[in-house]
Amino acid sequence: MPIDYSKPQITLLPFLIVSWDNQVRRYVRADSALTINGDLFAAVPELAINAITTDGGIEPQPHVFVVPSSLDPFTRLIYGVMPKVTVSIGELDADEPSTPPRIMAQGDVSKTITNFQGRPGLMQVSLATAKDRLQEAGLGIKCSAECGNIFGTLPCRATVASVTATVETINNTTLVLVSLPADTNKGAWLEGRYTRGYVLRGGLRIMIRKHSVGTRTLITAKPAPVEWVGQVVTVFEGCDKSQAACTAHGATASWMGLGVNMPPYNPLLEQPQQ
Repeated sequence: MPIDYSKPQITLLPFLIVSWDNQVRRYVRADSALTINGDLFAAVPELAINAITTDGGIEPQPHVFVVPSSLDPFTRLIYGVMPKVTVSIGELDADEPSTPPRIMAQGDVSKTITNFQGRPGLMQVSLATAKDRLQEAGLGIKCSAECGNIFGTLPCRATVASVTATVETINNTTLVLVSLPADTNKGAWLEGRYTRGYVLRGGLRIMIRKHSVGTRTLITAKPAPVEWVGQVVTVFEGCDKSQAACTAHGATASWMGLGVNMPPYNPLLEQPQQ
């Protein structure tokens, strides 16, 4: 089984597979050694992997990583005694030891910098490799899930519903409704159903940042016109791409989850390859 990027929570660890002269060493950024898919990965807490951005060219681009210079065979590279060292860069699922690690880039060592950034015992290594999927990514993350579907599209399969209600008060970005009829498609005013939806009246659309179930209060992206008080508005459902919102919309069968788009924070999560 490949790494399951659809899991609501997944612990990904960066690793190196280094080969030279028919020898192989495996290293992972972890506090203790791991056996993944039958292979032993030695723990290297100092391991740091960073990829360059894609500049649109066609020439091979280097990827770099930082390791203790005492690791085999990197200590030998200092003296130039290694004819060729090939390195594979990837990530593995620390919670699933039977899942094969995913290799994201591979190349030959082209350059080394000892005492990297003035830190004795650390070495920066560059690989000569063609461009690939490892772009602007700091590998090794623990992340929460976020859906990659666009709300209301066929892949999402949620029905975008709307209701009408009368505005009671407006206080800056707080909009209180007198009534909010039940949505006949999916029931009542549910948590997560209207976040990132919008309020519409007379062609003016204002996004909903948050809503309160008990008080039927909307927090909007900008203040609504005071002229809306006492008027009927249309409230459209939205989705903040969380699993809770997906559940509220009854669309969990189409949940895409982790690995299909940018979460609310970096680093980039790559899309699973077929």
